[in-house]
Amino acid sequence: MLRGQRDAMTRLLEAKLWVESTAYAARLLADDQVPWLDVAGVVGWQRKAQGLLRSDVVTLPVAPVCAAWLAAHPALAKAMAAKSRVGFALKTLLADAANRALALARDELLDRAERVMDPTLRESFLANVPEHARILALSNSWLDRGRQSL
Repeated sequence: MLRGQRDAMTRLLEAKLWVESTAYAARLLADDQVPWLDVAGVVGWQRKAQGLLRSDVVTLPVAPVCAAWLAAHPALAKAMAAKSRVGFALKTLLADAANRALALARDELLDRAERVMDPTLRESFLANVPEHARILALSNSWLDRGRQSL
């Protein structure tokens, strides 16, 4: 065997195995019903697939996750389809994710603030901690007008 052929064979044998198994594993292990929106469910499903196939590379396909998300949030799907402008659907999807994250941060902050019994200390907690004040300012301005500006 020539040295170049031997080197090529060595590289081939050392190559990583990437098995795109999403459809196969979905059919075999989840009856074509992968729980894309359930983190524990997807992790369990991926572990089973990985145990069976032993791929060196594991990926999470974005398309079925997005499809499941949009099926669970039809108002978002409708908003994304409202205009045919290039990039509008993606901008709408990302704005929705940002709105959800900001609303969650605001809700968690207000829940913590409710546990402060003294009204003066509560106000100070919300207004004088820079990160808290930023969250409230953003949520007051962005969440109220966010849906209208898309």
